[in-house]
Amino acid sequence: MSLALPPADPPTYSFPEPEPLKFSAEEQAEIVATVLKLYRREVEQRQTWAADHEKYDAMHRGHYSHRANLPWKGAADLHVQMPFWLVDSINTRQVQGIWSNIPLVGGEATEDDDQEGFRNATAYLKWVLEEMEARSKWSANSKTRNIHGVGIGEVNYVRAEHVYRQQVREGLPGIEVGADGLPTPTFPKKTVLKREVRYEGPVIVPLGYDDVVCPINGENLQPCTVDNPHGADFVIVRQMESLSLIWKKRDKIYTNIKTGELADKQAWIDGAPSQDRSTGAADNARRTRQQDRHEGRQRSQVTTRTPEARPNPEFEILKAYLPWEIAGDDGKEEQECILFISVKPEVFLGAFRLTDAVYTGRRPFIELHYHKVPGRFYSMGVMEIGK
Repeated sequence: MSLALPPADPPTYSFPEPEPLKFSAEEQAEIVATVLKLYRREVEQRQTWAADHEKYDAMHRGHYSHRANLPWKGAADLHVQMPFWLVDSINTRQVQGIWSNIPLVGGEATEDDDQEGFRNATAYLKWVLEEMEARSKWSANSKTRNIHGVGIGEVNYVRAEHVYRQQVREGLPGIEVGADGLPTPTFPKKTVLKREVRYEGPVIVPLGYDDVVCPINGENLQPCTVDNPHGADFVIVRQMESLSLIWKKRDKIYTNIKTGELADKQAWIDGAPSQDRSTGAADNARRTRQQDRHEGRQRSQVTTRTPEARPNPEFEILKAYLPWEIAGDDGKEEQECILFISVKPEVFLGAFRLTDAVYTGRRPFIELHYHKVPGRFYSMGVMEIGK
């Protein structure tokens, strides 16, 4: 006689708060040197590639460096921005083809008892996509994909809070007699500061084509594993962050700057790099400088310090996804990590296991490719195909 076991309940997951990794001063220095070396090397290797993509940006804007051979003397030199209209029309069809589906989130519940729960789940997912503005962010990535061949977005889980004043009742109510002789209850009030969560959930951060640095021979941005042999051994995301944003990240992300000399905000202001982006770990600001020239901006003047201005300089921050040896129960073991580095000053900001951000161990990237080329990560876009 055999007894059948009752069906097991589905597993429920309870994830702890991310725990910062602790490294000695020597290990921190080694991490900073390694990340900066990888970053500089890959930027230098793609100089010709970057120059081509500057031209693709200019083509999309309708700018060109010299006058074309005109059909006759005194011709108006009028140009129709065909690259812009071509990219824009393709992108419009791509966005409509994906985001105009009805229903946007669909599927099929296998059991009759699951129908209501399934409808609630699909409605919740649709609401999340609306709250995170997924359509507009995906559209921005898609346009970068069409111009430059690949568009990348990073998915982060954030908790955004805000502080506001509110009046609350305090103490026992009183009685006042009005002009009509009738008693009116009054409630004493006081003003307090309230802190509430404005948004907690995923966000998509569209990245520029030069903001992502990875090995040229990887075919995707996921770690190299036995089931993904053509992945990227490392991925470095470059972002410019203001000092105020860095200070907001101290408690949860940049935990290494909470103590010591790095905790002095004035020291960061005094050691800030040039704000025209002419200095950095590598010459990887050509796209921004070209955009400034087209728009007539002088970035150094925008952030000029004056006695009346609040100093809030920008810093070049690198977020590196790569394997690193960390201490475990069985000694040191190589695991996928997320490492945060400031370029100037060269500072180790913090580190976490990748599974603290995504428990599956997948790097949180959205990759959109236009025309995939075997054996390389950078795909061909409309501009390169036209060239």
